[in-house]
Amino acid sequence: MNSKKIEVYQCSICNKVSFDKELADKCCEPGKCNICGIELRPYHLQCEKCSAKIKYEKANKIKYSDYKLEYLYDDRYDKYFRDYEELLEFYELNDDTDIPTWAWGCTEHQFKINIDSALENAEEQMYEDFDDIVNVEKLYKFIEEWNDKQTAKAYYIDYKTVILLSGEQEGQDGLKE
Repeated sequence: MNSKKIEVYQCSICNKVSFDKELADKCCEPGKCNICGIELRPYHLQCEKCSAKIKYEKANKIKYSDYKLEYLYDDRYDKYFRDYEELLEFYELNDDTDIPTWAWGCTEHQFKINIDSALENAEEQMYEDFDDIVNVEKLYKFIEEWNDKQTAKAYYIDYKTVILLSGEQEGQDGLKE
């Protein structure tokens, strides 16, 4: 056997192993935000505020009137809203007068069946040399037509798009202090 002895170091708190003694010694020590310097949980490089600021600065800003999708996302309440009016109603119902001047845009995902994935999954349940699928072309055509009829959609946060909800700005970065 061609083995050799190696030396590793283990964190005394979490037992994580490292080849570097200094890394093992500092493993569970809180770090500091590489932007503002506040103390962080282990394994984090930036605080939430600085991370949000960077995302906001990098994002494409568009006016609400130019936004074409149905939903937007408010990260203060971790909630999706169908439109700006629904967001305003929510803040009013919660007696929150600190109305945001912007929200994250969303990406839209249509409900569709991926027939290639479905066939692959079904074939995995069969015997090793299985290749007895009949009328596969008809199946593809049927699923394609069926997918085209679907209207269900899901929405996910788009950190590349900021929707400006009002003309007011909260400072240069649009983030509230």
